[in-house]
Amino acid sequence: MKNFLFIFILLVVSCSGEKKIYSKMDMLKVALDANTKVEMILPKDINSGIKCLLGDGSYNYGPGCLSGHQFKIGDLDFVAVEFDTPEHAAKDAKRLKQCVFKNWLFDEVYGEPSLEAFVKSVYGATCPTKE
Repeated sequence: MKNFLFIFILLVVSCSGEKKIYSKMDMLKVALDANTKVEMILPKDINSGIKCLLGDGSYNYGPGCLSGHQFKIGDLDFVAVEFDTPEHAAKDAKRLKQCVFKNWLFDEVYGEPSLEAFVKSVYGATCPTKE
């Protein structure tokens, strides 16, 4: 009985928490489940695309940046940047004054009403308040 109770409590605790880290596949699934017409823009070659670290050693995005991906909705482009933790994503979103969801930063979104509406409605992202 003790073993059953332990396993039950372990399952409840592990299943009750909200997911904090979203993978690229998780993010794509959320967009597809929302029936959005989002397109991923692939880099022209291996040396192009969104970079966390620039060639001169300076950061394009802050510490914890794992990868960046460019997307298109209609005529508008935006960048989704994956971080290792929600804390790193939130810190960089604050620095860049951009929107954030879990461990993802949405760049080039803030100030563009249709893109802000997209990330808020599909992902539940938070964006900076108007000053």
